[in-house]
Amino acid sequence: MSRTYPACGEPFWNCPAKRGEVVGSGGGGVYPTEPLAPRVYCKRKPFPHARAAHERVLRKIGARPKRICVSPMLGRRTWPSKTRLAAGEIFPMELEIRPGPLGTRGGEPFPEVREEMARMQKARRVMPPSLMRWIPNRLIVKLMRRMMGFPNRDIATGKVATRHLSIPGPQGEIPVRIYTPEGVDLPILLYFHGGGWVGGSVDCVENIGRGIADRGGHIVVNVDYRLAPEHKFPAGLEDCYAAVEWAAQHASELGGDPTHLVVAGDSAGANFATVCCLLAHERGGPPISQQVLIYPGVDLSGRHDEEHGPQEGSGGMNLGSFMASVYVDRPEQLADPRCSPWLAKDVSFMPPALILTAEYCFIRDQGEAYAKKLAAEGVTTRVIRYNGLNHAFLDKVGVWDYADACIEDIADALGRH
Repeated sequence: MSRTYPACGEPFWNCPAKRGEVVGSGGGGVYPTEPLAPRVYCKRKPFPHARAAHERVLRKIGARPKRICVSPMLGRRTWPSKTRLAAGEIFPMELEIRPGPLGTRGGEPFPEVREEMARMQKARRVMPPSLMRWIPNRLIVKLMRRMMGFPNRDIATGKVATRHLSIPGPQGEIPVRIYTPEGVDLPILLYFHGGGWVGGSVDCVENIGRGIADRGGHIVVNVDYRLAPEHKFPAGLEDCYAAVEWAAQHASELGGDPTHLVVAGDSAGANFATVCCLLAHERGGPPISQQVLIYPGVDLSGRHDEEHGPQEGSGGMNLGSFMASVYVDRPEQLADPRCSPWLAKDVSFMPPALILTAEYCFIRDQGEAYAKKLAAEGVTTRVIRYNGLNHAFLDKVGVWDYADACIEDIADALGRH
């Protein structure tokens, strides 16, 4: 008979305390629905393998230790004194959890995700960060672009027409693809692809856009904005905002409703989407009725990690460390709210937000901190965390059922708004 963990009921070999992880951590800890309490881990004397974690919880509630977790993937990590809060403490709104393989508590990646994480770990051993600094940025960007994207499938079941257009932009024409489902006076959604500001394409998210158009009943405009480092900040952002203005002005030609504009994007594209809301407010642009942010990168300055500690599973990755040399001309631009919207002083005017994060996404904490910021300013905010999944899981639409379920959640939010 296998030994089990007193509180969580997990087998001895799968016990989070045995692995040295803390409740609420991103590296496989249990996600409580209530704030941490001294009796979270055990209601009687803990097993020897659980005692250290039990003591760690007590210290987390009181002293907040600097060294709090040992990840089975990354080894021991040192955290600042201001540690991340538990899920029940973070959100002034409800944090919706989509179950992972072990149920709503998470703690274990899906098999497909585990395979991807193993490949990433192997790549890190072959090409560690200490070696990467000696490789020219242009070669790193070239490698990143080749690695982006994933073979996916069209999940649209209805008739969705596709049009290829070029629209006027600040520095020439911007290619867009427009996906139009059946209907009249439909809401218009502008989708900005991810890719770390340096990669990705409309091809990568074609089936995402078609799926949202079909399931959500929106006209989707897929924007092929300019990429860094060939086009530095704010070139790509200005392309995206130009597309927002163009869609509002030509809504009737598209068969859409000019009073119902939605912006959406994944990763870097989610950054552009929420910054377009900032620009529309500052410049008196078209009103945006909703924003859909999929595992958004909202802080390139590194200040979030300085305040809350690097996220477990990030491998020490800092968006600003690489972006400083490829996305912007000057490092100080990373603190510009147009680069790092998490640093915006006022977000009370922002449209309602749907923010989607993944348990093993290296920027999950940024997205959830941004959700907290919006909600604290009175913005209607809904946040969903997909346990067992990692960054860019939506690229597998039509291949992974989990990605298809995410499209359904987006369609549901668009329909309910």
